[in-house]
Amino acid sequence: MIRIFHQNMLDYGGRTPVRNATFTAALGAINGITGANYWAAGFTEVLYAGAATQANLPLIAQALDAGLTRMHVIEVGTTLLGRQEFIAIAWDDFSFPVAHVGRVLWDPMNRSWAPHNAAPGAAATQVLPLPTGVAMGADTRGLAYIAGASATTGRRYVIAFMHNMYNLGNKTAAFESLNVMATRARNAIGGNYTDATVVIGGDFNLEPRTRKRPRGSDEFFHARATVAANGSYVNTTNVHPYDFWVVSDAAITDASTQVFVQTRVAHGSDHAGITVTF
Repeated sequence: MIRIFHQNMLDYGGRTPVRNATFTAALGAINGITGANYWAAGFTEVLYAGAATQANLPLIAQALDAGLTRMHVIEVGTTLLGRQEFIAIAWDDFSFPVAHVGRVLWDPMNRSWAPHNAAPGAAATQVLPLPTGVAMGADTRGLAYIAGASATTGRRYVIAFMHNMYNLGNKTAAFESLNVMATRARNAIGGNYTDATVVIGGDFNLEPRTRKRPRGSDEFFHARATVAANGSYVNTTNVHPYDFWVVSDAAITDASTQVFVQTRVAHGSDHAGITVTF
């Protein structure tokens, strides 16, 4: 069984010892439930990529799974107040050797989603600032991803994360563009990745919905979220099921997901963690 993890980090900057300790304990508790079987973990709403984040966030990831020894902290846009915002992705390079790291960002001049693909850096923890010449308005964020092949099966995957717009940005249009973003990421990677399986986790700031099949397309992505016994989605915030998965493989179902409230505590986050298995 393979797991991917996502956590909204609630304005994380790495410089508050009590928050680092809280997240480390929470992810350690999740490890006690799931075991160490993770390919990757994505951390959204990271607002600082400096030394404190680079020192502490990898340790938080490794509390979930000690094999998550590689991390890229990827700038993806701005907050509601215009601050820089990052997504950190940690991965296990032994079970899931990563060949590509990148993001898909909104290009306001051409009004389109533009991919920016690169090889991963050599350092265990690497920061990727916005590409030269890219500027994004307040409350505008894109998709961050890693791509590689299973070390055992050779099957290729794009594993991505997103913190959707909340107030100023058009969160519905961004969510409904995930198929476009993923397709552009796969095409930018090229080679055998143009039909790679896509798994996207995030805080989407809206409730789970499956995008209708775009006209002229034979592919659409499926929203997958944890379902309670009464048939409703399990809330990941106090009142909303805003954290879930969007996948290209219909065999990954709602039952493949799980919500972990250990992180939704004082000095932690206002969002629960979520996993998907396949």
